[in-house]
Amino acid sequence: MPVKRSVLDTWIEKKEMLSLSSRKALSDWQLKKIRNLLVYAGTNSPWYRKRLSGHALPESLEEFASFPLMDGQALADAGLSMLCVSQGDISRVVTLQTSGTEGRPKRIFYTAGDQELTVSFFHHGMSELTSEGEAVMVFLPFKAEGCVGDLLIRGLKRLGVQPVGYGLMDDLADCAKAILENRISCAVGIPVQFLALGEYCRKRGIHLPLKAVLLSTDYLALPVRERIASALGCEVYNHFGMTETGLGCALECGAHDGMHIRENDIYAEIVHPVTHEVLEDGEWGELVITTLTREGMPLLRYRTGDFARLLPGLCACGSQLKRLECGGRLGFGGMIAKLDEALFSMDLLVDYDAEYEPDVKRLTLGLKFMDDRFCVERSCADKNSIDISSVNGNCMDKNFTSENCNDGNCNDRNCNVGNCNNGSCSDGNCSDRNCNHRNCNHRNCNGGDCSNGNCCDGDCSNGNCCDENCADGNCNNVIYSNGNCTDGIFNDGNCSDGNCNHKNCGDGNCNYRNRMNRCYIDRNDIDITANKLLSDAGLDIYFNEVCISCSGLSHILDCRAGKRKVKIRGKYESDLHAAWNA
Repeated sequence: MPVKRSVLDTWIEKKEMLSLSSRKALSDWQLKKIRNLLVYAGTNSPWYRKRLSGHALPESLEEFASFPLMDGQALADAGLSMLCVSQGDISRVVTLQTSGTEGRPKRIFYTAGDQELTVSFFHHGMSELTSEGEAVMVFLPFKAEGCVGDLLIRGLKRLGVQPVGYGLMDDLADCAKAILENRISCAVGIPVQFLALGEYCRKRGIHLPLKAVLLSTDYLALPVRERIASALGCEVYNHFGMTETGLGCALECGAHDGMHIRENDIYAEIVHPVTHEVLEDGEWGELVITTLTREGMPLLRYRTGDFARLLPGLCACGSQLKRLECGGRLGFGGMIAKLDEALFSMDLLVDYDAEYEPDVKRLTLGLKFMDDRFCVERSCADKNSIDISSVNGNCMDKNFTSENCNDGNCNDRNCNVGNCNNGSCSDGNCSDRNCNHRNCNHRNCNGGDCSNGNCCDGDCSNGNCCDENCADGNCNNVIYSNGNCTDGIFNDGNCSDGNCNHKNCGDGNCNYRNRMNRCYIDRNDIDITANKLLSDAGLDIYFNEVCISCSGLSHILDCRAGKRKVKIRGKYESDLHAAWNA
């Protein structure tokens, strides 16, 4: 089925009175805008006047590539001297922290005209996903004038749709309810938050009326895209923007093969992060942008710190606009993007934190899974310890240091292979002939006898009815901690209507898989899966040690679910050299 041309083409052609029938026409137009910008900045900004001294106007885009680069530290150092207008003409200032050692913040200044450029981009760009009369929910900050959500809502109103501001997701149940009540067909937000929403709805059989979602503010890994599309049953679009670009920069079309850059406002280059050489289309490097139409604080060859490439050739939609593919923040050759691609392949994972220590080649991961019945054990610091957590607190009443307490709650006398006399699971012997308060002596176990205290290792045919398949015996009335499985037969390890709540207990041992009414997820499986995924992604060359801790959540998201925290210790430039030399 043919893909319609990007909506940005029509917008740019009408706005700039420019034909996008050929790449040369667009490049010539951009060169003209760059020359005008150099004159404007050199005339009106003291900082640029000094910066551009001795540079003649470029005769080609290749000549422009010889102009000096600037970075966030330059913004912080320049301050007001970079402005091209009076302070009275500034309508919004955004302060961002830099990675410099002095910690001086950088400030981005916008005029009302600068923000209007973004509103216009949002107005026309959103027509790729929605149309007049539909309702769109914005899961981004929107209450402050001039913030990203506010500008998006302004653009949506011009499009004739009904925008509904929500803000960042914090309660998934409330988010799903809001989408249903407002009959939302399109939504905009953060990838990991929509991933959590999708998993939440999928697990509960909630069907939202969403047809399309636009994801922004963070790198969108392919597994995240696929899982969201599958769980929510909608089309997923990607958008790239940053404060320095005026919040809007590039948007996917229906081909979903790279994001088309708003090239009437942004000129993009990809440079080698160390040598700063301009790279060919298709090569990965650092994204550098020049703002062609900004009044307050234009940026000339600004290093964004983002790992990216410009895709070669034309898009299937036929647009001449260059397509951007982003790989997250720069650092160790796109390690962050590779982590996303690997880890988000794990079922139920919705977020993670990571810290990498290059000097000792250690990666520390904090994995967060979407499951209100989730419990895991054993922290990375001590392979023999247990670290069990869930949204409701500790899954255990005692801190057991071995993995022999199968259900984690000896106080309930629910320990399949231990002595439950006093809540202790230490010797593996049910010496009081009372296994988990099931009193096997008084149960019908097909003639089996529990008098020898061995009630834990087989089927019911030989008196062993603690942990295996009860399908061959009458064990339907066995009581399990905090509930019972009395309504079902334990066929194939599936407690039909008991504590396992339609969960498959795998080896037929429902007690073993039951932890205080939560479904058990094997911690060893997580270790093995995560390490294999990292190895398959080629990341194991960076790590001598991987430490993993895990937690679970239900419908409440904490602030870290909004955007992952990934920290790479070490000096920025030395890290880059090490990465690219490798």
